[in-house]
Amino acid sequence: MSRTKRLNTLWTKHLKEKKEREDFEAYLKNTRQIFEVMTSLIEDQLSKMKTTDQDYEKAAWPYLQADRQGQIRAYNYIKELIDL
Repeated sequence: MSRTKRLNTLWTKHLKEKKEREDFEAYLKNTRQIFEVMTSLIEDQLSKMKTTDQDYEKAAWPYLQADRQGQIRAYNYIKELIDL
């Protein structure tokens, strides 16, 4: 059984008419390749954000780690939104 993924409603909540929503959803799905490239770029960036032993030597490492975790959370949110 094949299941199609539902589009996140955040993409269309600004549209009032059903036809507008359907047209916009079709447009987004037709630009899926762009989102796939964006996902790849985000994953590359995420792979560069790993904590290293050198990070722990810095006096401000807890702040660096907190900042990194916030960036990772934001990237993952974007990945979730563009996963059509």
